[in-house]
Amino acid sequence: MKKVEDLIEKANELFEQAEMVGENSLENAHNLFLRGITYLLQAFLTSNAVESLGSLNELFNECKLVKPEFEAIEEQLASLVDADLATTNLEAIIDSANEIWDFIIDLVAADDYY
Repeated sequence: MKKVEDLIEKANELFEQAEMVGENSLENAHNLFLRGITYLLQAFLTSNAVESLGSLNELFNECKLVKPEFEAIEEQLASLVDADLATTNLEAIIDSANEIWDFIIDLVAADDYY
């Protein structure tokens, strides 16, 4: 499904940008990761024939309705969304974002859309 692939590609680009700018601006990296995760959530929903353009939290809640297993990454997502950038380091943000990436990509791949 082309739309799912496009959303995942956009997410990948944002993750790559986030890692590149992270050394200079943790805030920019954080925002890029959050935007990338939004695209990943949209990709999952699209792969399950659910169209939504809500906020990151709204998309996540819709994903949990489709697949309750999303609760497995709820803590990582909350820690990323609510990260105190004054006390969080880039590595912690990257680790959380990558765990979320792996989880969603595995689900989308299992549906043979990616």
